[in-house]
Formats: sequence, structure tokens, C-alpha cells
Amino acid sequence: PAAALAELTGELRRQRLWGRVEAAGGRVDVRSGSCADPAMRPLIEARRALLRGAGLTKLRCLEQSGAVVFERDLGP
Repeated sequence: PAAALAELTGELRRQRLWGRVEAAGGRVDVRSGSCADPAMRPLIEARRALLRGAGLTKLRCLEQSGAVVFERDLGP
């Protein structure tokens, strides 16, 4: 999962959607002030297969305060 998380982190940085990415078991937590940005969901969708292939099954995008903005199943 480390390589998939690093790629997601790099893409967040490239698109200026700054965030911290962590794995918690089979779940990915993205903590970012940009979770509500219209570019965030397409970015996550484009990396879904990569994350799923790394054994991750869910993704949560959380605001810096910890509030969940959205949750996404990474399954097929």
C-alpha cells in the first residue's frame, strides 16, 4: 500500500489539493481542507484501481477537524 499512498499523495500535491494520506487497516484516510473541492472526487476515482490493487477497500476524505466529507468504497 505504501507505493499507492505515495502516488495519491503526489497527485494531491500536483493538483494543489494538499492533504495527508494514511492507511488504517484496509481503509485510506485523506485529511485535507480540499475534500469539498470539485477536483477531489475525480482524482480519487482515477486512483481507485491502484488503491484497490494495493489491498485497500475504502477511502474517507476528512476535513482537518476530522469531519468526514465523503466516504468511497474502492471495490469494483
